[in-house]
Amino acid sequence: MAEPRSQILKDALAILKVLVEANAMAGYDMTCRDILARAELTEDRFWPADAFLSERGCTEATMGGLDGVRSLTASGVEFFERSFQPSPVIQIGAVFQGDVKSSSVQAIANAVNSSVRQVIETSDPAEVREELERAIEDMVAAVKDLLDSAQLATYAGAARDLKAEMAKNKPDISIMRRLLGTLSFLGDLEGTIALAERALQLAETVAPYLPLLIAYLNRLA
Repeated sequence: MAEPRSQILKDALAILKVLVEANAMAGYDMTCRDILARAELTEDRFWPADAFLSERGCTEATMGGLDGVRSLTASGVEFFERSFQPSPVIQIGAVFQGDVKSSSVQAIANAVNSSVRQVIETSDPAEVREELERAIEDMVAAVKDLLDSAQLATYAGAARDLKAEMAKNKPDISIMRRLLGTLSFLGDLEGTIALAERALQLAETVAPYLPLLIAYLNRLA
């Protein structure tokens, strides 16, 4: 995982790490005082990160200040695991250009492990499409707090269009490539420039979902 730029996210992951290592699910919760000490955080850094985790549904909380308790939710464990998954290396500008089979997209697709490739190649098409749609929905959910309302509406629209194209008997690969470029935050040059430095942060956020979609695109090509 790339080093988070937000101090709140760094501190939130430090809190989650403490909770995960302690198996602090419901019934095995920890006090804020213990978490703060183990995470080696000051209170002025602990509380904003604690609020972030609560708002994301990563933890369950009780009142009581430092004597209040926190426990993990399933979403918290998944968020922690996802945060430390290595993201595939994406080459800006060239990723979604040209023939999919000969472009750097193929290199990313090769990073998909054998079990994912097997799902794409041998599973029931309806099941594959369900997994693909879930990946697209997860991408929208992953960036919903990072985009303003207009940007999110545009992004969600591209996600809907991609799912609609996939549902066709003969999807148009060029349309899918363009939409996936938009969803990656790197294939749309104008959009990438507009987002400036944030484009890289957003690209890192959605990168874990790309291999499955790219493998599917390669299969169609």
